[in-house]
Amino acid sequence: MQRAHNDAFDYLTGTIQRSDFVSGYGEKAAKAADDMRMQVDDLSKNFRSSIDSAPNLDNAAKEALKSQFDTNQGSYIRRIYELHTKPD
Repeated sequence: MQRAHNDAFDYLTGTIQRSDFVSGYGEKAAKAADDMRMQVDDLSKNFRSSIDSAPNLDNAAKEALKSQFDTNQGSYIRRIYELHTKPD
């Protein structure tokens, strides 16, 4: 179970190729992971858009926030993933 958890996270973060993930877990699991990845990507786009349109931030603050977000994005993905796999 832990290996599947780790492999799914690695697939979500681009460490494992889709073909390798499909061969280990099937197309249905890969599709579910792809859907999770799309949700994360959409949230990222929305976050960036919100920063860019924030009237109370200057360009330096906007860039600093986006840089910090980019640096921590892997940990955000893990948190979102674990929220779905360990809801309690």
